[in-house]
This record gives sequence, structure tokens and C-alpha cells, in this order.
Amino acid sequence: MDVERTMQFILDQQANFWASLNRLEGVVGRVATLCEGLVEVQRRAEERMDGFEERMNRMAEHMEKTDHRLDRMSELVLEIEDKLNGLIKFVDSTYRHPPQQA
Repeated sequence: MDVERTMQFILDQQANFWASLNRLEGVVGRVATLCEGLVEVQRRAEERMDGFEERMNRMAEHMEKTDHRLDRMSELVLEIEDKLNGLIKFVDSTYRHPPQQA
């Protein structure tokens, strides 16, 4: 009788083992599916970041060009201001306050 109970115990343990193994295979399958999904999400995120980096580089180039244009415009404004001040002095001295003739 002990042999029968021992054999039944071994058979029950093997049945429990295989049932647990089947559950674990299901869990591993779901985890693998989730990992595949995460890999795809990561790939798409990297593509977006690459695109974002390219746009940022183009924006930096445009900003640099704009800075150069603004610097040149500031120089031109100063030149115009100097010329305008010269013209104002000329008009003032010639027409508004002409030299007195003796």
C-alpha cells in the first residue's frame, strides 16, 4: 500500500509540475508579446527623436542666419543714423540758422 500511495504522490506532483509549467509558458508568452510591443514603441520613439533632432539642427542654422542678418541690420541702422544726423546738422546750419552776413 505504501508503494501505491508513493506512486500516487509522485503522479500528483508531476501533474502539478506540468500544470505550473503550462501556466508559466502562458505568462512567458504574454511577457514576450509585451516586450515586442515595447521594442516597437522604443523604435518609434527613436524615429521621432531623430526627426526632432534634425528639425532642431535646421532651426539652429536658421537662427544663426537670422542673428547675422540682425547684426548687419544693426550696423546699417547705425550708418543711417550717422548720415541722418549729418543731414540734420547740414539743414540746420544751412537753412534754419544760416550764417549771418556782415
